[in-house]
Amino acid sequence: MILAFSGPSGSGKSTLIESLPFEELFPGQKIHFFEEDTFFLLKLIKGIAGSGSFLGFKSQTIHQEKQARGIRHYLMRLFYPLIIYTEFLIKFLYFEILFPKKVAVMDRYVYDYWVTLRCNLQILGPINDFLFSRFPRPYLSIYIKVGLEELTERNKNPESPRVSDSKFQEDVLAAYTEISERTNMLEVENVGSLETAVGNITRHIRNKSTLSKVKEIVIIGLDGSGKSTLCENLSEYLRKLNIQNFVAHFYHDPVLYKILKRAGYYERKLGHLSEEEIMERGRQHNIKARKSGRSFFWAALHFVDSWFQYLFFKLIGGGRVIIFDRFFYDFLGSFKYLRVPRQEVFERLIPGVENAFFLSCPPEICFERKPENTKEFFEENHKFYVEIADKYDLEVIDSMQGSPQEVLTDLIGRVGQ
Repeated sequence: MILAFSGPSGSGKSTLIESLPFEELFPGQKIHFFEEDTFFLLKLIKGIAGSGSFLGFKSQTIHQEKQARGIRHYLMRLFYPLIIYTEFLIKFLYFEILFPKKVAVMDRYVYDYWVTLRCNLQILGPINDFLFSRFPRPYLSIYIKVGLEELTERNKNPESPRVSDSKFQEDVLAAYTEISERTNMLEVENVGSLETAVGNITRHIRNKSTLSKVKEIVIIGLDGSGKSTLCENLSEYLRKLNIQNFVAHFYHDPVLYKILKRAGYYERKLGHLSEEEIMERGRQHNIKARKSGRSFFWAALHFVDSWFQYLFFKLIGGGRVIIFDRFFYDFLGSFKYLRVPRQEVFERLIPGVENAFFLSCPPEICFERKPENTKEFFEENHKFYVEIADKYDLEVIDSMQGSPQEVLTDLIGRVGQ
C-alpha cells in the first residue's frame, strides 16, 4: 500500500513523516520510505546523458534562461514526464497490486509532479495533464495544506528568484488546490502546531483502516434531523479515504407511487396549488391517516417493497460501502404511529446490520425544517424512535451536538465498535 504525501516545498511533509508513529499504525508490516525525487530511471538517464544535461535543462526551464537550447534540452522536455510517470507506475504496481501488505511512504507523489510540470517547467500539455491527473489513486493520498505566509517563511531556497516570487508561490498553491480537488485528496492543514497535524493524519490513517472493513452503515431518524446531510458528508469523507461507496436512499414510498411521481402525475395534479397549500394538504392527509390507522396488508406491501429496495442495493453494491439513508427501522416508527396491527411480524423480518445509528434531533427543530407534517407527528414519532433505538441497541447521535463535521466525527468514532 502507498501512503502518499503531497504539498509544495516548505509545507512540512518531511517533518510530518518523521513525526508519525508508523510502527504503531502498521504493526508488523515492512515500511519503505521514499524521499522526493528518488528515481532509478532518472539516475540511469543522468548516467547516460550526463547530470549536467539534466541540471541545465532544469535551470533553463525553471529560471527561464534565454540562451540557446540544444537537442538534449528538448529531449529532456519530451522524456522527463514519461520517466516520472513510469517510475510511479512501477511503484504503484509493486506496492498496490503485487505486494499490498508492504507500506510505501512517499514524500511527493505523481500529483506533485503535475504541479511541477505546470508551474515550474511549463510543460503540462493535454496528454501529461490527462495521464498525471488520472493516475491511479494510492491507498491514501494526503495533501499537506499551508498558506502563502507559511510557505514564504519555510522557503528552503530563498536565493531562488522563482521560489521567492510571491506570484509564483500563489500559482503553486492554486495548482495544488486544483489537483487536490480533481483527485479527491485528503487535506490536512499544517499551519498550527506540529502535534495537531500529526494527530489529524494519525486519525485519518486509523479511520481508513477501520472503515475499509465496513460493508454497510445505516442512519435513521426523523425527517429534518439531518440524515441526508450526514450521509453525504460521510460519503465524501469515504471518497477522500479512497473507499468506494454510495448513498442508498431508502424510501417509504411504494413502487406505484414512485412511478407516478417520476411520470409527473402529482405535479400535474397539484401544479395549480401554492407550496403552503400543498403542505397543508400533506398535514391533513397525515392527520386522517393517523386517525383511521393502516391495515396489516398495507404495511406488508410497503415492507415487501422495501425488501426489493434492499436486495437491489446489495446487488449493485459491488464491494462498495453502502450508506443507507433510512432503513427498515424507520418503518417500525411509521407503523407504530399509524397503529398497524401485528407489528412483531415485521420486526422479525429486519435484516441484521452491524453499524446502525439513530440521529436524534428535537422534534420542534424537525418541524421547523419539515413543516409539511404536524408538530404532533414529530413529537410522537420521536418517542417511537427512542424506543426503537433502545430495543435494537442502535447508536444514538445527537445532531445538535455541534457542527456537521463534529457530528460526522462522532459517527466515525463509533463505527466498528
